[in-house]
Amino acid sequence: MTNYDGPWKEALDNFFPAAMELLYAEVHADIDWQRSFEFLDTELRKIVAAAQWGSGIVDKLVKVWLKNG
Repeated sequence: MTNYDGPWKEALDNFFPAAMELLYAEVHADIDWQRSFEFLDTELRKIVAAAQWGSGIVDKLVKVWLKNG
């Protein structure tokens, strides 16, 4: 089975602001990029530990700050 998920996650890890600007321009405009963002993948796994991981399941969580606080 081909793993298409891994490269996307690696791209998000390395180019998150650019990916948001490309894919979600309106959301990107609302984010305060002067503040740091934080990947919370480990915390997400703890919350949904009983869920089955795999294709079609959200397993990337990022904490950002909005310009309006």
